[in-house]
Amino acid sequence: ALLDWHMPAMDGLELARQIRADPRLPALPLLMLTSSGLSDSGAQAVAAGVTSIAMTSATPMPTVWAPCPANNNAVL
Repeated sequence: ALLDWHMPAMDGLELARQIRADPRLPALPLLMLTSSGLSDSGAQAVAAGVTSIAMTSATPMPTVWAPCPANNNAVL
């Protein structure tokens, strides 16, 4: 599932927590998009069950992909 950190009604972290709480979806990969830095965002995402994070920007620049270390994923 592709999640946006900054969604209007519910942020991506809360959606990730709700997906992880659903017993039908334990192995669903979760990719979080964020324009924020990873200072404490990475730890919050790992705690919510996010598989990988993609940092984006409103200005033209490449997207940077980063795995969540606790999930031991390869960089995309």
